[in-house]
Amino acid sequence: KGITVPLQKIAQGTQRIASGDYDFQIEAKSGDEIETLVASFNRMTRDLKTSKEGLERANRDLTVSNRENLRRRNYMEIVLKNIAAGVISVDNGGLIRTINPSAESILGLKSEQVLDRSYTKVAAPEQAAVLADLAQKAQESAKGMVETQLRLDLGHRTASLFIRMTQLRDESGRGLGLVVVIEDLTELEKAQRMAAWREVARRIAHEIKNPLTPIKLSAQRLRKRFGPEVGHSPVFD
Repeated sequence: KGITVPLQKIAQGTQRIASGDYDFQIEAKSGDEIETLVASFNRMTRDLKTSKEGLERANRDLTVSNRENLRRRNYMEIVLKNIAAGVISVDNGGLIRTINPSAESILGLKSEQVLDRSYTKVAAPEQAAVLADLAQKAQESAKGMVETQLRLDLGHRTASLFIRMTQLRDESGRGLGLVVVIEDLTELEKAQRMAAWREVARRIAHEIKNPLTPIKLSAQRLRKRFGPEVGHSPVFD
């Protein structure tokens, strides 16, 4: 009994631990190897309980962290969907990872056509060369950013675009890829040209009108001085 009873309790304890009861402990005061075995079993049970509690805490923290990351991701997706500027992210291999609806509209692309593809394959050869040059300059820049304004033939139209490339870096400074922000200035340039032409037309009209005023005044003085025999003229009138 001094051997079999503790062993039976250990067997029962094993089953209870397997069912999730980590508070089970065995008492044994035999003073021999059986007591050492029981003490080891009890210590194992306590260690398992501690490990289980640690795993549960880690799982709760991970759940909270994942929920927060998902909330932030959803928030960023909503922001990117509703801003007027086009935003594209490219990884270190040159593969397009994200593209927002504004970028699709500006460039005349569909996300399913470009995601996980190299931008050098999506863009025309001359466009790919320009973008590759900008990416190189962004990587070599001290600020990790480059800005430029250029006109690109997008196939369906020629657009004036302002492009800003920024290199993504992690906490250690290692490059993760690029974020490309695109603003379509085509309509703005049209409006600026129209405003400029309106100003030119206004000045021309002003210059034409200015000499006609003294001419008309002089004609009126002549008519007043010499009478109706001066006659009528569209200029005088």
